[in-house]
Amino acid sequence: FANVKEIYDHASKEQNKMVNGHNFVSLMLSVPVQIQNSNNCCKIKYIPIPLGYEMKTENNNKLDLVITMVDSISDLLSTKKVIFSFDTWYAKKRLIEGILKHKNMDIICNARIDSVFYALPSGIKSGKKGRPAIHGKKYDIWSNTDFDFSKYSLGKYDIAHHVVIASLFGKRKVHAYVTKTETNSRRLYFSTINTDYMIMNCSWQDNFLVRNIDRDNIEYSILSLYRARWNIEVSYYEQKTFWSLEKYMVRGSNSIQLLINLINIAYSAMKILPYYNSKFSDFINDTPQEIRMFISEKISNQIFISVIGREAKKLKN
Repeated sequence: FANVKEIYDHASKEQNKMVNGHNFVSLMLSVPVQIQNSNNCCKIKYIPIPLGYEMKTENNNKLDLVITMVDSISDLLSTKKVIFSFDTWYAKKRLIEGILKHKNMDIICNARIDSVFYALPSGIKSGKKGRPAIHGKKYDIWSNTDFDFSKYSLGKYDIAHHVVIASLFGKRKVHAYVTKTETNSRRLYFSTINTDYMIMNCSWQDNFLVRNIDRDNIEYSILSLYRARWNIEVSYYEQKTFWSLEKYMVRGSNSIQLLINLINIAYSAMKILPYYNSKFSDFINDTPQEIRMFISEKISNQIFISVIGREAKKLKN
């Protein structure tokens, strides 16, 4: 197979997690649609649609692939407010700059716990010669003095928050969140979302995580939007388990990429179908696999009936 390399499979249950495989980059778009819930109330639901896959090779870089994919959809989404969510691997300055060059795009991401970020400058003149300080003290996520976790909790996480200047974002002021569990495990998140401009009627959201956002503490609870990133993991799992995403037999780089994206088109079509065609509206809460199975059975039945009819005509003649 072309471009095969040894990669780390974090989802593997084997003792040796190093496997031979291909490295792909995927971009997922969560599209808002209006639905009626079980109480016949209109709600807004976000439908996660994977837009496509790009293969990592020796001649390209995963960050550059993502930037290219973002640029390719920027015109389509130019009139929309777009929030990008990604994990620590993609929290790199080059990708962040590639996204934020688009004025309608914001970021909420998980970052490495050793990421460098500072308090805002105090604005108090030190009386010393030279330029004023461009930032305040350096924060330490393990310091309970720097971060007060007593103000807000979200589920099993205690959350501390500051507006900071982070090296990943240059001179831009961003929101920094540190979460803490009962075992004192801590994670760091950054967000460029301006909470003052979050125009969202939370009561209309179908997702309870968004619907129940605490408007009085929105600078904290906005972190719940990061949970939407989990949809891409669900998509990978479904496509690998039920759609033969990792069982291709073609060998060429272009052939593999075409096949992977063809599978993705079929998968995405099944996700969109209940919202596009009212005849399938009963499948809104079903998985793409269930919709595919229903259509497959109907096609099989139709073929069976057609064959019987053709054979019956022959016997009659």
